[in-house]
Amino acid sequence: MFICGLKIKFLIESSPAMMKPIRLETIVLIIVFDALLLPSIAVQNCNRRCGSRNVPYPFGFSGECPVKLLCQEDHITFHGLPVLNFTADSVILEFPMNCSRPFQHWRDFFGPSYALTSQNGLLLSNCRSLVSNCVLSGPLITERLGIGCPLVNVSCFSDDSGGFVNKSLVSGLECEKLLSSLTLDDLAMPAKSLDFQTVEVGWWLENINCSACSLNSNCSHIKSPATGRRGFICKCKEGFVGDGFVDGDGCQK
Repeated sequence: MFICGLKIKFLIESSPAMMKPIRLETIVLIIVFDALLLPSIAVQNCNRRCGSRNVPYPFGFSGECPVKLLCQEDHITFHGLPVLNFTADSVILEFPMNCSRPFQHWRDFFGPSYALTSQNGLLLSNCRSLVSNCVLSGPLITERLGIGCPLVNVSCFSDDSGGFVNKSLVSGLECEKLLSSLTLDDLAMPAKSLDFQTVEVGWWLENINCSACSLNSNCSHIKSPATGRRGFICKCKEGFVGDGFVDGDGCQK
């Protein structure tokens, strides 16, 4: 660490004049202090503004932001897909129907701090085997999405075994195309509705603890589906609004 190096060098060069030996504990303490300080400085440099719009933490547009988005004027995208909305623990993306999109694009929805939620149904084509018990006909998809390209062997894959889609299950599918996705509004509601051509990506943070959550927020622990390590999510308590993070907008009435 460059900053640590500067401080250590200063102490070493000053010690002969001071006629005092440098204690190893002093150097270790400085290194530990800087290691704790630098992440905080990086977080403060997270740019969360795109044109006239601000996005909630931990999203942002610079390398210091935990979940990076792309800003082009007032247009916000994630892996090339327009951002429609943010929730307390996910981001909703527009995922237009595309008959020629390679199946491998599913990897865009899995990263060190984000993954597909279990409320998604992936629309696939030309799978070598039945990928789930959710199979939709080509004419139904064409009617709902207004797509004129020929669709055969259309399947819908979903995974409701947990809060996130199991990455290994998706990687094991043998399909040619990833057409689009549909999102179930709320699994807890008795009357459910489907949003076509959308995808929900959930997020979490690692390498922090609940002290990163602001006042009037709740800290939730999850097991990262990407790394298996412990992750954290901050959410504002009922009656408060905001992103729930000390380094973000916090929670206000």
